[in-house]
Amino acid sequence: MYTNYLPKPLIKLLGKPLIEHVILSLKEAGIREFVVVTGYLGDAIKGWLSNGEKLDVYVDYAENRDWQIGNGASLYAAHSALLEDDFFLLSMSDHIYSPKIVRRLLDSFDGHNTLCTDRDPAHLNDVTESTKVRLRDGFVTDIGKSLKTWDAVDTGVFLLRKDIFTSHWPFTQVTDRMRDLVSRSQLKSCDVTGLPWIEVDTLEDLQAARNAVGDIA
Repeated sequence: MYTNYLPKPLIKLLGKPLIEHVILSLKEAGIREFVVVTGYLGDAIKGWLSNGEKLDVYVDYAENRDWQIGNGASLYAAHSALLEDDFFLLSMSDHIYSPKIVRRLLDSFDGHNTLCTDRDPAHLNDVTESTKVRLRDGFVTDIGKSLKTWDAVDTGVFLLRKDIFTSHWPFTQVTDRMRDLVSRSQLKSCDVTGLPWIEVDTLEDLQAARNAVGDIA
């Protein structure tokens, strides 16, 4: 297993670590400042990215010492680094996507918490393992991997308000916090159907990403 000695964000796709593909896509869309949350083998990620200078961006770090709990803990670990920002982009390090997705998200943003969704993902290796959403009137009405009926797939790219962080954070998964927002009608959808992206979760996904990365770039 690659991840026995290497954190997943550093697994290489066509010669570049997954996280580097993500950062370069965001950079092309105009994002230059990053907070990278580290956990498992986090020093390896810091060693690779350093301060971001080699990618011509600025990288700061937040440490999630409870990374075993889930990615919700990783999101919360970043909150103190985001105190000066009213809004921030959230991206998964194993979702590779076109800069066009980020541009569409930024162009459509109206102040609501927003998730990029895809009604017909072209490159996913196994949609059954992805987080799905139900939609109505531009808002997400349900979200989860186990949805039996769904309208679109969660791309792992969000634009969120700083006030999603609460003094009491019981959410072990990002999806749990998004489900809480959904219950309050506070999560909008940005439709990115037709724009390329892929989630890399298995070796089969990695091979699919190698075949798709030309379309995504």
